[in-house]
Amino acid sequence: MLPARSLFCIKYHAEAKQYLCQTNPQYRSKLAPASIKTLAIQSATTGKERLDELASHKWWKDALRLRAWDDAAKQKGKATKSLDYWVTRPDQFLNTIHKL
Repeated sequence: MLPARSLFCIKYHAEAKQYLCQTNPQYRSKLAPASIKTLAIQSATTGKERLDELASHKWWKDALRLRAWDDAAKQKGKATKSLDYWVTRPDQFLNTIHKL
């Protein structure tokens, strides 16, 4: 099982996107079309009060960093490691996550 910090970042990945859209006007314009589409669906379920509450969590900045990694991975032509790479190296995955 993943450490609690990693699970928090994964669990609140969508909320991190919503938060960034609310707090950074330029952020939304940089999202991939698919992310903009899911934002509309996800935003309907999470209010501003909940996002403000999450923002005070000790791992919230880590969740925002994970979100930034996800956004960067969606850039056309950007080289990424395959899923097989991460699946066969769980220790490498965990070490990378904890360096956030």
